Amino acid sequence: MRGLVSAALRAWALLLTCQCSPGPYSAPDLAPNQAAAVTVDDRASVTVEGHPVVDDFHAPIRYFSVSTECHELTATYDEEYVIVREQHWFIPLMPVTSALAGAAVTAGTSETHHYKTQTPIAFHVLAKPGMKYWVTATFNGDEFLPRIVVLSPQNERVGVIAPNVPCAGASAAVGK
Repeated sequence: MRGLVSAALRAWALLLTCQCSPGPYSAPDLAPNQAAAVTVDDRASVTVEGHPVVDDFHAPIRYFSVSTECHELTATYDEEYVIVREQHWFIPLMPVTSALAGAAVTAGTSETHHYKTQTPIAFHVLAKPGMKYWVTATFNGDEFLPRIVVLSPQNERVGVIAPNVPCAGASAAVGK
């Protein structure tokens, strides 16, 4: 009886946690001329209207589509880098390269730093058919400078979307 009650409590707790967090984002099944493409930088994780953009194993998806309307995309960024002898060397520490970076740099003259955004950064994207939106950021060693680059169907840069700008003015034209 005790095991049955314990199993019932675990099932109830699982049910409650599943209802509290939104499910993963499901890309619309639309023709390419009715959807917009989104590409996500390797350092970023994204949600669409609060739904995480992840695969079945909860790994971030780097390419997906959205319908042609206003969407709120939120991004968090994560970066690791190494400082060598008071100079900044931005070496992404991926599992394969971290051992190589560690071997190449002596412990006495280097430091590894990890930076992650604490608060998700909101973007409002008025998606247009055939357009491409690249979620990216520049990292200067202290902070991320986030943006969404707007690309034409021919992959020409035609605009930039800054954080927290409403859809009506989301895409600023790029000066030639």
